[in-house]
Amino acid sequence: MRYHLTAFFKHFFIFSIVIFCVTLVEFFYLGKPLTGIDDANIFLNYAHHFSNGEGFVYNTHGERVEGFTSMLWVLICAAFFLLSAHPEFILLIICFLLTVTTVTFAYEEVSKDVKQLNESFYKKHFLWLYTVFLICIGPLYFAWSVLSLMENALWNFLFTTLVISILQYSKTNISLLKKTIVCLLAILLVLTRPEAYAWNILFFFLFIIITIKNKRSVLFSLAYLILSITAILFMANFRIHYFGYPLPNTYYAKVSPDKFYNIKEGLIYAINFITDSHPVIILFITALLVVTVSLLLNKKFKLQSPTEIGILIITLIICISLCLPLTTGGDHFAGFRFYQDIILLSVWAIPAMLIIHRDAVFNRFKYAILSWQLIAIIFFVFIGSGTLFNLKHPLQTQLNYEFDFANTERIMGEDMNDVWRDSAQRPSVGVIFAGGFALKYNGTTIDLMGLNNTLMGHSSGDRIGIKNHAAFNKLVFYKLNPDIILPEQVTSDKQAYIEYVQLLSEENFFNKAMKNIFNDLAFQQNYYPVTITNKLNRNKIFLFANKDFYQELQKNNLLQLKNL
Repeated sequence: MRYHLTAFFKHFFIFSIVIFCVTLVEFFYLGKPLTGIDDANIFLNYAHHFSNGEGFVYNTHGERVEGFTSMLWVLICAAFFLLSAHPEFILLIICFLLTVTTVTFAYEEVSKDVKQLNESFYKKHFLWLYTVFLICIGPLYFAWSVLSLMENALWNFLFTTLVISILQYSKTNISLLKKTIVCLLAILLVLTRPEAYAWNILFFFLFIIITIKNKRSVLFSLAYLILSITAILFMANFRIHYFGYPLPNTYYAKVSPDKFYNIKEGLIYAINFITDSHPVIILFITALLVVTVSLLLNKKFKLQSPTEIGILIITLIICISLCLPLTTGGDHFAGFRFYQDIILLSVWAIPAMLIIHRDAVFNRFKYAILSWQLIAIIFFVFIGSGTLFNLKHPLQTQLNYEFDFANTERIMGEDMNDVWRDSAQRPSVGVIFAGGFALKYNGTTIDLMGLNNTLMGHSSGDRIGIKNHAAFNKLVFYKLNPDIILPEQVTSDKQAYIEYVQLLSEENFFNKAMKNIFNDLAFQQNYYPVTITNKLNRNKIFLFANKDFYQELQKNNLLQLKNL
């Protein structure tokens, strides 16, 4: 026991250095972000209100709305708001430690399989090979897990630990303490993301199959199922009574009711992941798929080898993960947020390839040589298909923009506070990027995309268009009637006019997201494009003001107003 703990902390220290270095490089590459991406600021906004005793609200005294997808992460963020008004750096450290722990857990488990298959390879090469693997996956994996300040680090930790527990249970019966911890992790998984509903059911089936195969007591598997279902029912019941709906508001705002559209978009998302990921990830997933098929075709394969069973389990989990986005249509973020949890699992391709090598050397089954050939062919097809299919995401979804939006919108929110120092006079502001601005602005923020607004989030519409930004409804917009919309810092009236002209283009992102509203006569009659200048600091802001609030602006002696 002492030896295993010593080895764990040794590897934890090594991987801490590796992950720190890779993350530091990515930190500078992304422009030194310390505020996370914009959606992380939505978490922080809810956490801030919750820590102040206001409940789960987006605005002070606002409606109860679940504009986030991880209840547990909001609660964790809220706990740190009790310690500091600016908990971002503390959360960054928590994400880092969770990520290092996850990576170390994975190494400790996969190294057992590698050591059993080839002890010489394990001693001489495996640690270095695993380190190279981390460096290869690091730029996006650690950007999401550490720098984004989203729930990815927490989800990856819980998800990977549960998968490792299944692998350990397939090899030998685990202790009562470990079984208790596994059941607790299942509950925490449900609190972390809604897709845990599907994963816990799958994990139960894997536990029960292993239980029956090894003639063990079914009590543990049944306890896992009962606690998982209890957690699911609790969350659904809590959401209905507290928010009024069984699922997070983000689901209704983002997911199209058109199932075929979701399947198409999800398929594109999966193909993009396969063709655009780092070549090492593509190679490893290819190897896992080929080896799994080879094992299943081998007549001598009797589900006896724990390592081979583990390969089948990992491959099954990866395949199901690849298919899950087909139900929701994928995601708009760069870096494949929905697939981050399986990237680390792909390292089990190393023992998979050692199995091929072993069986090819000893000629144990005829598919070994063919497996190597198939891996090579499929790998190069996937590498080349990224250019061939041309299914890359548009420029505006690149991850560096997500970090930049969070920071610029925070600054915009603070500027708006400075313009309207009297909180009673602060206007309601309609925005599209709803995280950083709402976190800093001390007035009412209206999320025009509906994630944090039930009236817009549950409005009618097909949710087809810009991915995750297609819930906008013009009739609902005029009901909400924000005082101003889309404030933006500008350096001059000329720049403001250029911004206004660009918004009139049907290809403009904001105009697309708002269904070409800027060219509607009704909008032009009710909202005026203007620049306002704070006479105290001379900062200029371009915005649209509704006609009633426009009259208030004209009366404000501290502001210089100019029509465009």
